[in-house]
Amino acid sequence: MTKAPRTGVVYPNLGADGRPLTVERLRHHDINMVTAARIQRVMQPAYIAQFEATGMLPEGTVTEHAFDPASKKKVRTQQGRMSSHTQKYHAQYWFIRDPEDDKELVGLAKVMPKGLEDDTPFGYFNDVVVRPDAQGNGYGRVLAHASLKFGPAPQNQPLALEGYAGSPVNAWFEGEWHMVARGVDADGVSFGQHKLPQIRYITEADISVAGIVRGFEARIPELALGEYVEL
Repeated sequence: MTKAPRTGVVYPNLGADGRPLTVERLRHHDINMVTAARIQRVMQPAYIAQFEATGMLPEGTVTEHAFDPASKKKVRTQQGRMSSHTQKYHAQYWFIRDPEDDKELVGLAKVMPKGLEDDTPFGYFNDVVVRPDAQGNGYGRVLAHASLKFGPAPQNQPLALEGYAGSPVNAWFEGEWHMVARGVDADGVSFGQHKLPQIRYITEADISVAGIVRGFEARIPELALGEYVEL
């Protein structure tokens, strides 16, 4: 069976020192233990910084109950979840490689053509995560732009996502993404006995996925130069 080619979005001037920056789309046959461990090495420090360092979760909770690249069990769970979501929900994973070590990642995004629930028949943005030591370089916005403009979410439809209650990231969603809260899930996501409530967001009535993309490009015109190509 022939492997699908590597593809991604190349932005000519958004990398370090004005070099190109590539957001790569993960191929399904590349979902393996190695890739899952790389993703865990992004998720673990990002979640610790966002939730443990801010007091939203006790120290050690993220590693014990969610992300630990040293744990084969957790890496295997990560791999299984990715494989299941790409096949069952047509999820796409997009990532940026570490410019200092292309075997590692600095960030990733996950987007789906619809939510996990039947009452969400429009695009669903599941996650955008950047390693703490790589934050401040605009990677989050570039990941969001690439995965929304060239990903599976219908361009003319609204977009839904969920934000953690109390997270500073929500201000970004409400500002640049034009998201409005449509309710709170008090149970949210469980980390052992600890729960993080989630805010259910949807775009404002007149804003579609394409509208979010245009807003990103208005703020950073260089984003409009990104091209989806074979790598």
